[in-house]
Amino acid sequence: MMTKEAKFDVGGTRYKVSRSLLELHPDTMLFTSASERWQEGPESEIFIERDGTRFRFVLDYLRDGKVTLPVTESKEAFIAELEYYGIKAKKCKIDDTQSKLLISKSAIVKVINDLEDDANTDEFEFRTKTLAMFCIREYFNSGINHSEAKVGLSDDIHARENLKELYCWDTPDLIMETVNVRIKCVGIKLTRIRKNQLVIKEIGAISFPKQCQRKS
Repeated sequence: MMTKEAKFDVGGTRYKVSRSLLELHPDTMLFTSASERWQEGPESEIFIERDGTRFRFVLDYLRDGKVTLPVTESKEAFIAELEYYGIKAKKCKIDDTQSKLLISKSAIVKVINDLEDDANTDEFEFRTKTLAMFCIREYFNSGINHSEAKVGLSDDIHARENLKELYCWDTPDLIMETVNVRIKCVGIKLTRIRKNQLVIKEIGAISFPKQCQRKS
């Protein structure tokens, strides 16, 4: 007589999985391997040469029909894992937001560091670089889940003074064009400059080329 739970050893990590859950997914390799036909005995352990840590997210997906992946797991690797077990993957049910945020933050930090390391001493270039760093920090600090950020300058004396000096050099359109060359690689664009406000919009995913800090 089969037990209520099937025992799995996945890459050295042991799991107990209810047979009632497996019975909900009869087309999967897990159901087949734990069936009376294939299992050596009702108490025997089923060994699977796969990633034991990732298996817990496979079980979450089977239980809930969806899963939220940690920063250490990519959607592509998880889908490959589901396919191995014969589980149909619905990409829309696999949330890899945390992983994307980690990649985004790393890219953003690198762009800012590149801008800070830029040894260009031209004053206009220096001030547009400063404005670019300000736009990046303010946009992503205001929350990443939006398409537009309106950044006030009333309380930031340095940002207002920097913008005032830039106006002595050129028009708002050219200032925006120069700044946007520097910030487009993090998926944002400066679309409007007002006296006490900047409007920054999302233009797409972070592309991150090797060089994105200065206009050629």
